[in-house]
Amino acid sequence: MLNIYEFMDYRQYLQEYYNERKAQNPAFSYEVFARKAGFKSKGFLHHILTGKRNLSKNALFAIATAMQLDEKAFSFFQNMVAFNQAKSPGEKAFFFKKLMEASPKSPAKLLQEGFYEFYSHWYYNTIRELITLVRFKEDYAFLGSLLNPPVSAAQAKKAVQLLLQLGLVEKTRTGYKATHQAITTGDEAQEMATRDFHQQNMDLAKIAMDTAEPNDRDLSCLIVSLPEAGFQSLKTEIQGFRKKLMRMADGMTGPNRIYHINFQFFPTSQNLAGREPRS
Repeated sequence: MLNIYEFMDYRQYLQEYYNERKAQNPAFSYEVFARKAGFKSKGFLHHILTGKRNLSKNALFAIATAMQLDEKAFSFFQNMVAFNQAKSPGEKAFFFKKLMEASPKSPAKLLQEGFYEFYSHWYYNTIRELITLVRFKEDYAFLGSLLNPPVSAAQAKKAVQLLLQLGLVEKTRTGYKATHQAITTGDEAQEMATRDFHQQNMDLAKIAMDTAEPNDRDLSCLIVSLPEAGFQSLKTEIQGFRKKLMRMADGMTGPNRIYHINFQFFPTSQNLAGREPRS
């Protein structure tokens, strides 16, 4: 029996629902599914599943009725659709929270919730590195004061607790050590969480312009005009350089400070292909 609460993507859920019904009854088809929902064309349902069209409120209700979702599952389905189709980060965050509140706390859901929390605050990553370098003896006020800008004792304590919960650090006899466990979750939640994380990093760069000494920072900007192929080439170069920096950092000993290294590479004009100047 398909469990709707294990999904974050309603299109994936609908496809899995179809696959399950098809396995149970070979006569079940997109046409049968569409007819049960009251759609005149099976093509409409196919466009929904492939992402070519979004679900309207009327179509959402029709599909949920055809699937015989109960009140709780229907509410979850509504929020899942709203989450997937939200256009702003604020909307996505709102409906993500609703999904988390409504779903049973299965290990998968707890991991998704933890992943989102981990990337929602810039200092979680920094604290993960920091507690492997200092022995703070559970003095979270001291730990929070080591960050720049500093965070509260409560924030530092919550960060350490989450890191332990997600298995990203583990406690040893002498302190803490980082693990290499990766966090994986749905693309939707991951994209939303990392977007917030990058926004916070750009805000930190603004703060560093005023608070960090010139010798302790490197801020620069390069403005270029590129063809599409050139953009892809430079993007690949940045990705390779980022990996090279990580290898270099991994090979260094005696670390005494945590750094954030940001890369920003984005368009500041419209696509000029085919554009004619105004006369």
